[in-house]
Amino acid sequence: MSELTKVDNTSLTTSNAMISVIERAAINPDVDMDKMERLLAMQERIFAKNAEIAFNQAMSEVQREVPQIKKRNTNQQTRSTFARLEDINKELTPVYTAHGFALSFGTADSTTEGWIRTTCKVTHTEGHSKDFFVDLPVDDEGAKGNVNKTKMHGAGSTMSYARRYLTLLIFNIALTDEDNDGNVSSTSIIDRMFVHNVAVRENLQSILAIKDGIFDKDYSTTREAWKELSKETMEALWLAPTKGGIFTTYEIKRLKMSEREWDEAQ
Repeated sequence: MSELTKVDNTSLTTSNAMISVIERAAINPDVDMDKMERLLAMQERIFAKNAEIAFNQAMSEVQREVPQIKKRNTNQQTRSTFARLEDINKELTPVYTAHGFALSFGTADSTTEGWIRTTCKVTHTEGHSKDFFVDLPVDDEGAKGNVNKTKMHGAGSTMSYARRYLTLLIFNIALTDEDNDGNVSSTSIIDRMFVHNVAVRENLQSILAIKDGIFDKDYSTTREAWKELSKETMEALWLAPTKGGIFTTYEIKRLKMSEREWDEAQ
């Protein structure tokens, strides 16, 4: 038995003892009603805490037991592999449902105009739940920016991608050969956006230095920070601001300057 489980079991024993005290007080006619209300509120907090403990323990068990999910499908255009939502659900659903979890997906208004917010409520049989969401642009463009889907088809594709990635994020699942899935030339703008977001998260300090350098017209600092990035990272960051890219159109123009233009600007 792990130390975490020992601590949680002790907490549950203490909680059960407190509930027993409240139950005895409830049948005592001499108990003050105001005190009774406070005791009942305390009981609700205890129930909620116990439910949260059960949720976290079950989540730990799911992550311990989840099988390795392989990418069985190939994108012929980009020569990259990926796992379909159906493959992920086939491997993962029996595990998380066995531990009392259920996922409920929906949509809501996105704070970014023209994007789609996909929501997911993760509930557990003990009563605790958590809410997750992701905002994505409509997946209606190909690798070269040409429209390749109707709006309805693009919206459906977006929600499918969102469900796929939310499921992976909720249970902290890494696909096999995951590094190879980050092909920025993928036909899906959503795949490119996720690759971009990973690059931003892993290189945030350099990106902030680049943006500050451009703002201050300190192109020496800008160039130094930019050239510290790998070629793969640079390619991942080439995402238009209209698709959620970290750099503005003006900043992208400055970053694409030649060596001679760098020197002249400085």
